Amino acid sequence: MPKMSPPCKAVEFFNRPVEGALNLILTERYHGQSLASVVVPQKADTKIRIAVGPEGGWTQEELELAINGGFAPVSMGARILRAETAAIAALSILQSRLGELG
Repeated sequence: MPKMSPPCKAVEFFNRPVEGALNLILTERYHGQSLASVVVPQKADTKIRIAVGPEGGWTQEELELAINGGFAPVSMGARILRAETAAIAALSILQSRLGELG
């Protein structure tokens, strides 16, 4: 069952490691890997953490902090979504890829 954490400061989140988790940070205007193409673990006990940025996007410092903390930057395409919509869309993409949505 997905769990959503309440909003917190980026430095708190990125400095709070979770052992064995797949850590992803959604970035706008990123031309690298798509969330739809990330290799997702199929083990039921593996945690996937998704960092969704604030309105206006991540600062360069926050992105560097995330990447240094083991988060892989991923994109959901050219369309920029509001933060609350991006979280739901990202969760839906991952649940579909994990076979949790029909």
